[in-house]
Amino acid sequence: KIDCPFSMPMSSKERKESIETAFSGVQENGKCRISELAEYIGKSEKTVGRYLKEHGGFWIEEGECGLKA
Repeated sequence: KIDCPFSMPMSSKERKESIETAFSGVQENGKCRISELAEYIGKSEKTVGRYLKEHGGFWIEEGECGLKA
């Protein structure tokens, strides 16, 4: 789990890096549940969904995600 002691908003680059790190930590067979990412980085599933969409390199379907081919 990634803990940030500050409540300052993350930059776009930091969000991208955090979602990539979380995905590599929890993915299995190239996909994972959004809830697992949310737990890993300590954010809500809704926030993680926004991070994934902002990143642009992930597919999202029925609560799961993975890297686009």
